[in-house]
Order: sequence, then structure tokens, then C-alpha cells
Amino acid sequence: MNQNSGRRGGWPLSLDTGHRRTLSLPNLAQVLASTVLDSPGNPLAPRKPKKQFLNGYEKTARTPGYKPYSLNNPGTPRQTAFDISSSTPLKPVLALDPSQWNELAINSGAIPPGAALHSFQIRIANLVLMQHTDAVLISSTGSGKSLTWILPLLARKEGISLVITPFTSLGLDGQLSNHCEGVSSVFIYSEQNTAQDFELAARGEMLVVYVCPEMLESPSFARLIHSKKWQDQISGIYIDEAHLVHQSHSWRPSYSRLYQFRNIIGLQVPVIALSATCPEAYRVSLITYAGLRPDYILVNLGNFRQELSTIILPIKHNIESFLDLAFILPLGCCVSDLVKTIIYCDDLELLTKMLWWAFQRAASIGLPTHVVDIVHSGLSARHQEICLEDFRNDKVMILLGSSKISAGMNFSGVRQIIQYKCRELTIADADQRRGRGARRKGELAVLMIFVEPSMLPDENSQGNIGDQDPGMVELVQSNECAEVIIQRYLENDQFNPQVARHSSYPCCNRCDPSLNREYQWIEVDPTPSSQNPQAKSTTIQRESIYRQLVDWRLKHWKSDWRAMWPSYGPKSLISDSDLEALANRPTRILSMEDMQKYTHIAHWSELSEPLFNAIQSIY
Repeated sequence: MNQNSGRRGGWPLSLDTGHRRTLSLPNLAQVLASTVLDSPGNPLAPRKPKKQFLNGYEKTARTPGYKPYSLNNPGTPRQTAFDISSSTPLKPVLALDPSQWNELAINSGAIPPGAALHSFQIRIANLVLMQHTDAVLISSTGSGKSLTWILPLLARKEGISLVITPFTSLGLDGQLSNHCEGVSSVFIYSEQNTAQDFELAARGEMLVVYVCPEMLESPSFARLIHSKKWQDQISGIYIDEAHLVHQSHSWRPSYSRLYQFRNIIGLQVPVIALSATCPEAYRVSLITYAGLRPDYILVNLGNFRQELSTIILPIKHNIESFLDLAFILPLGCCVSDLVKTIIYCDDLELLTKMLWWAFQRAASIGLPTHVVDIVHSGLSARHQEICLEDFRNDKVMILLGSSKISAGMNFSGVRQIIQYKCRELTIADADQRRGRGARRKGELAVLMIFVEPSMLPDENSQGNIGDQDPGMVELVQSNECAEVIIQRYLENDQFNPQVARHSSYPCCNRCDPSLNREYQWIEVDPTPSSQNPQAKSTTIQRESIYRQLVDWRLKHWKSDWRAMWPSYGPKSLISDSDLEALANRPTRILSMEDMQKYTHIAHWSELSEPLFNAIQSIY
């Protein structure tokens, strides 16, 4: 557990302003907001509003035609709050010890027999049971944060967990999840908001209700919110992907009005904010916009995942030529050779140009163009649905996108995440995007940030950084370990740089330059001709790798095998065809598991490690 996980968030219950005046919670939030927002260079500083798109057209922000969180609005039929049958309001209960929680979780099927809950899950569940205060939970993807809204229901045998989710896809996933015995769920959204759906949300027991912030403030949902008996049954309010409150409040105003919901429900119901990245500036936004109590408890488990590496590279060619990305579609490759990749670019015009470049590149090397696709909020919902499904099923191998590919989206097999240009990006954004990789146990992934010239230092200055995120500026301009910088700005006190540097996987290309090997053959100013210079050059390079592997095989056979197994020759260890298969895929071999896909080596346990080390030194 983080040494700071037991302390309160860094803000007192009241604030003495020097005039002997104690501020209430709403006034305190305003003071905190103004203090942080006015700080120059702070990530909370005002930024240019983010453009929104719908079906290819820019969508302008509109004031809702109703008063958020209001039960009745002028010009609409009068409605009343749900009249729910009498029930006893939920009261604080004593905390359970770990053995009681584990028995409860195993018996209900929340965890398998023999397993045990994590200490942070027990701590958050007890906090909700005791109705003690609010909490912010920072934990990596896949750590089991969702159990925190199920466990209190199991302990009480009643109650409602209200989960505020950012995306329809996450709400639907939550509704379809197996929450364990006795716990049911419902997702209220635009296509599932009938009277029967609201009746279920109103009268359910041991129920998880998923809702997006826009639906939460709607007149339809107001019938629940303003029902005192429904309020009495709320066990806890959970803000999933809570970093989005800070990142989205300026262009998604429903996030900026969550505090109004808290004012209606009251402080007696705990609010739990959950995220993989939630540094202090983001937590201040939760106080300001979501009504988080200033005395919240911080449980910071960190977000370091050693299976994720980071590479920082300057864009060397014309940005619109995309030659720096040529390695994703290498000459001579087939579909099975492609590495599953997500490419982020927040300039939608440039992203569209990238798509056409990728189509032409794929066609020129004999690949079907369907291996590349694009998704962003400016495209139709139907296209987005088909595109994401094709990417999940590996029909699409290279997915171009913007912030639409966001937290909570799970795609297996993603081994490369590329950020093309990083201006206006925050270090928390970059880490969230990096988290789309290696989503299954045993997978590895790398984040590659391609930095435009305006973000790089020149000889006389630190670059034209303007009001850019200071964490991102340091990440792309410093020579320090990228992982150390990321974890420092994300305030991960548990992070141990020595563990990262000595783990089984390289942390970044600054600590391990061998990570750069994929980019040493990028084409520069190719000239079309009947004799393809790129193909010729690639053939020479592959032949060179093959010869070096043959030389290594002979040396290894002489030193380790000939004396003990005189009847074995070098080719008995590793065949020529296996070496050729490895030489033909210079950018695909990132692990011993990759080697195994393309070879049939009999003495795998003895030869895999020295062969992989040889490949790394050659590539």
C-alpha cells in the first residue's frame, strides 16, 4: 500500500482565508478552483475548447433544453419522483475483516475459490459501508477496481451502487458483466430508458446502476434523483475513469455539473473516484466539478506496468509525408506479419491524410487496404461500431484514431501504440493511451511518441512550448528515463526506478537504445522507378541478417554442442529455413514468443534465449 494511501487528500475540511472566515464545501471548491486555474503553466489552466464532430460535421455546444437535475421544467408536462415502497434508509455499518470479506466474495462467486481480495478492495468497501468519507482510488488497468462497487452490496444484502461511466460501450459492458450471485445491473442510456428500465433502477435491491453523466442530469433520471426513498438506498456513488472529469469538463459540460448531483444526494453517501491516472490537479477538478469532499482519502497504488515500454522519437521527415511511420507497413510483409497497432493523432485533418497514405502504402506492397481503418467521433456511429469490431477480430490490424479510442476499451493483442504529434497532449493522456496495449496476461506493448519539431528544444531555448503540459514537455525534451518522468508526474510514490531498469523488459529507449532498432531502415525520399531501390535495399539487409545468424549458429555449435553431441551438425540445431524466417522479419521479433511463431526448433528450451540475444545484437 502506498505510504500516502492512508492520509487524507491534501485539502483541509475548512480554509482560513486570513479574514477569520471558514468556508463551506461549495465555497472552498471555488477557492481551490480559482487558485489552481490561475496558476501559469498548470495543467488546469484554460485551454482552447476542443472541437466536437458528429457524422463528419463540427458540432457546436448547445445549452440543454432543460435545467440539469431539475424534476420539472417550464413548458413540459409536470412529473413526480418515483414513489418507491417504504424501505429503511441505509445506515453506516461496522467494517468487516479480510477473512469475512474473502468468505463473502468466494461464496458469492465474486472471486474463485482459493483466491483472496486485494487490500485496497477491502479498504474501499469498508469505507463505503461505514459511510466515512470519499475516496480516490488510483490503480492500474485490470487490477479489480470494479469489485469495489459490488462488495458493499454483498455485505449489506441490499442497496444500489450508482456507477457514472463515460461511454455507452463501458455501460453496456458493465450491464452484461457477471457481477456475482444476487447482484443485478442495469444501464440507463438513450436507447434503454423505458418506464420498465427506470422501474428496475428504482426498485432493485443489490443493484448496480450504470449511467453516463448526460443521462444522469436529464429530466428522465430526475424522477429517481428526487425520490428520497431512492436516495436512501444508494450505497455509494462511483465515478469510473475519473480522470475524464478534469480532461473533459470544458467540452463535455455534464461533467462540470456533477457537483449539483452531489448537492442533491448529500455528503452522507460516499463518492469513490476510480482511475489509473489521477494526479493532484485532476483531484482538484473532482472537488470543483464533481463535489468530491476535500477530506477524501487517497489510495494510490500507482500505475506502473513493466510490460509497457516507451520510445520517444523526433519526427525526422515532413509531417504529412508520414515516412516516420513506414515501419508499420514494411516492404515484403504479409498480413500475418503485421503488428497490431493503434495510432493516435488529435488533428483529425492530418489523421484523415494519414489514412489515405496508409491505404496507398498497403496497396503498393501488395496488402489489402482493409488492414487499416480509422475511428473518431466525427464518423457515424455505425462506422465506429464496425471498425472497432473489425479491430477486435484482427480484420483491421492498424487502427488510426483520436481520443475516441479511450480508457476502458479493451483490445487483445495490441503491441504498438503510436502517438503522432504530441502538442496539446498531457502526460496523463499519453499514459492512458499507452494503457491500451498489453491488455491480456503475458502480452507486451510499446508506446512510441513521435515528437514534432515545435515541441523539441533548439540550441538556444527549450522550444516553443507555450502553455503545453509541463510533464509532456519534460518527457519529450529530457534525457532522463521516460518511465521515471511519467511516474513522477503521475505521483506514483511506490515506483522504484531500479526495479523498472532491471526488470525483464526495457522501460524506455533512453535506458535501452536497442528499442530503437525498428526504425533504422525507414525510407527517405523514395524515388519511383522500374527498379525498386527500397526492395533491393531490404533484400540486402535481410541477406546480411541471415549470414550473421548462420555465423552465430556455427560459433554456438562449436562452443556448446560439438563436444557433447558430435553427431549433431549446426543445421541440426536450427535449420536454414528457421534462420531465414527470422531474418525476413527484422521488426517482428520482439520476444522469444515471437521467435516461436516462425520457427520449429527442437531444442527450444536450450536455444531460445541465446538465439534471441543474438537476434537483438544483430537487429
